[in-house]
Amino acid sequence: MAPKLNFFGMFSITYQVSNGGPTRASSTVTVTVNSVNDPPVAVSSELTVRRSAKLPLAAADVEHDPLSLGIVTQPQHGVVQSDASGFTYVPDVDFAGDDQLTYRASDGHAVSEPATIVLHVIADAAPVATDDAVAATEDQPAAIALRGSDSDDTALDFTVTVMPQHGTLSGTPPNLSYLPALDYNGDDELTFVVSDGFRSSAPATIAIHVAPVDDAPTAAPQTVALDEDGSVTITLAGSDVDGDALSFQIQSGSGPFGGTLSPLVGATMTYTPRRDFNGTDSFRFVASDGRLLSQAATVTIHVAPVPDPPTAFDQSVSLNEDATTTIRLSGTDPDFDTLRFAVASGPQHGTLSGAPPVLTYTPGHDFNGSDSFTFTASDGTLTSAPATVSLQIRAVNDPPVAQNASATTAEDTPVTITLPVTDVDSSSLTYFVQIPPSDGSTTLSGGNLTYTPALNATGTRSLTYFASDGLLSSNVATVTLQITPINDGPITTDDYLATDPGDPVTFTVTGNDVDPEGDPFHLDSVENPAHGTIDMAADGHLTYTPDDGFTGIDVFGYTVVDSHGAATTGQIHIGVGSFPPGAPIEAIATVVADPNDRSNAPSMSEDGRYIAFVTASALVPEDTNGSTDVYVYDRGHRSVARVSVASHGDQANGSSVHPQISANGRYIVFDSAASNLVTGDGNAASDVFRHDRVTGETIRISVPFTGPGVGGGTMPTISDDGGSAGARRAATAISRRATR
Repeated sequence: MAPKLNFFGMFSITYQVSNGGPTRASSTVTVTVNSVNDPPVAVSSELTVRRSAKLPLAAADVEHDPLSLGIVTQPQHGVVQSDASGFTYVPDVDFAGDDQLTYRASDGHAVSEPATIVLHVIADAAPVATDDAVAATEDQPAAIALRGSDSDDTALDFTVTVMPQHGTLSGTPPNLSYLPALDYNGDDELTFVVSDGFRSSAPATIAIHVAPVDDAPTAAPQTVALDEDGSVTITLAGSDVDGDALSFQIQSGSGPFGGTLSPLVGATMTYTPRRDFNGTDSFRFVASDGRLLSQAATVTIHVAPVPDPPTAFDQSVSLNEDATTTIRLSGTDPDFDTLRFAVASGPQHGTLSGAPPVLTYTPGHDFNGSDSFTFTASDGTLTSAPATVSLQIRAVNDPPVAQNASATTAEDTPVTITLPVTDVDSSSLTYFVQIPPSDGSTTLSGGNLTYTPALNATGTRSLTYFASDGLLSSNVATVTLQITPINDGPITTDDYLATDPGDPVTFTVTGNDVDPEGDPFHLDSVENPAHGTIDMAADGHLTYTPDDGFTGIDVFGYTVVDSHGAATTGQIHIGVGSFPPGAPIEAIATVVADPNDRSNAPSMSEDGRYIAFVTASALVPEDTNGSTDVYVYDRGHRSVARVSVASHGDQANGSSVHPQISANGRYIVFDSAASNLVTGDGNAASDVFRHDRVTGETIRISVPFTGPGVGGGTMPTISDDGGSAGARRAATAISRRATR
């Protein structure tokens, strides 16, 4: 028995057996006919082409499999272009005749026999561009319509190939506007071609004649200057592109307002300012060619003032002995000019400081009585007669005088300083620290100050102090303290890592070690581990390889030495098969990113080795989506990996949050607004996903257990072994029905 052509599936046969007696037995045989893939069939055809044509590639498949088409033999007189809509044949320029190509169809399993497309190409004539002439007027735009024709009545494209030399074009061909250059008249032209998309015409010319028109003249603005109470001759000027003779008129009411013009006719006149007037004046005028008037132009007149000498004012000032006083010099100027002051003769019993007009007078030490100085005022051109400032200094009690001091001590060693203070009036003084040093402590005993440096502090410190005689306080003085360093060894921090049995791990140990003085230090030696081997590279990287069959915690020491020879030891804890206990929890941001970046929502594996967290920072080079992602930090290998990705590694197109990690650190569940982590996620809602760190597979688990549905879910949880998970609005066991 043979099945029908192309049949596959199941059918049954029922039969009976008999031994010749009245009794018969029945039985049924079920037959399964397995399917065998049939290749598709590509269809040959013919096509007439003028410029280009879509190719009628067609094929059939008895299994109705989706088909793909591919060119086997390219045409000899053209090219085949492909896009989303199919294949297009474009013949070579000027080719006419027959051409052909072959193609095949594939259903992904089998390929058809080649089919042939025969192409009959009809000759195509080039379009024709039409010459034309355009009349324009000086300074006015003129419309230009480019014209052309094509024997096939195909829509034409127009292109200007040579621009006009005496004007500009605007608009979009074939409808253009020509604007001649300012004041130009005469002949101009442009050249253009037309194209039907395949062939271009010979160039055509548009001849342009620009007719002249009369132009208005132009009045020329100008600026003149003179001194107060003087006069100046002004000659009005203008121009005319047509070469006409010009006359000028002063605009009524336009000025000048600070003086007079004479005469008011003709091109040349004299301006005379009013008495004592200075500043800026102006008037406006127009030019005429006998037919047209120009726009008004402005003549600006700057009248410079003639200065009068200023006057400086005497004054009297009183102050206490050893005090200072501020003196403001003063004067006046009839022209209201800004004044500058200068000391003519200084005081005999004191000093002046500052910049005039504000001066500070300081009498000589302990001086009292009368003093004086003189000064002058200037407006920049003229100077006043000297004026006198009379000073009366009253006798007063003198305060103590504190001197600066310095001392040197070794690191961590106190030092005592006798503060240098004198007082001409009293020997009984009280001492005060005004600004203490930035670190360390101070104690006072009479005039003796003891400074105790802070632990390990070195370098320069300072403090300020003063003394009092009970009535007056001294000046504030500075004590400079130099602390010479005593070298301290580096400070080590134990390192905790993890690896799998038999797997080596490479790391550095000095990254979390510091030197108190900031001295450079290096890894000097490493102890031999009890349960493995250690290799140290020239750059300080260590590689630990556990012994075959060993699991557990291997602890061994290392030594770092600073540039002065001080050595310190630390310990390395490596968990083989598990993360070592007792490892301090470090801030993830300080390990994997800028500590100022924000990372949150941590979830840690049972042994503390793996930490899942959320951050918007790009912690791996391929993180370019600008969204919040879920990362896992491996404290054993000190590495970070992004897990909110699709199974093939594509990054999420939405934010991912709320990670939870399984107890063994292998699986992470999270919810995400992304729609590209699995195929078929079209619910436009946040879904819950599970990522396998071992296989790299990401699946959607917020779907009904019985099959596809709307799904959706947030705030997931996961079992210790990662085999089941729950979420708000949805809960499911992880099964093969989860979307991959």
